[in-house]
Amino acid sequence: MNVEDLLAVLSRWIHVGAAIALVGGTVFQRFVLAPSLAAIPETDRGPLREAVLARWRIFVHSGVALLLLSGAYNAMKGFVSHKGQGLYHGLLGTKIFVALAIFGVAVVLTGKSERAKTMRGRSGFWLSVLVVLATAVVCLSGVLRNLPAT
Repeated sequence: MNVEDLLAVLSRWIHVGAAIALVGGTVFQRFVLAPSLAAIPETDRGPLREAVLARWRIFVHSGVALLLLSGAYNAMKGFVSHKGQGLYHGLLGTKIFVALAIFGVAVVLTGKSERAKTMRGRSGFWLSVLVVLATAVVCLSGVLRNLPAT
């Protein structure tokens, strides 16, 4: 295996690993943590919510950075191997656009601004949006991965 192949494999591992961590964490928050928080007294929710948010913020910011870096590398490799394939480029553009929307919502939800606090007031809705969009990205990724190269 040459250096270029090794870099491609490493980039893929980083990309998939970061995606698994962020999507899994989002699904956990939406379907496990949020309902569990609703079952405990309001006075106990705030400190727990803040402790989880402080740790989750690190995962989100690190994961987004890793996904942007590895995604840029993977996209460049895809552009070369699928040159002239309109379907591939259209689907990849759609995937990138949806991923950027996910990153924006996720970063705002972990933020400290008033806007972030307002969005977290409807966290069930926003976490559901993130789960749906992440599912779309995973589906697009599967299609892209199986389109034959030129």
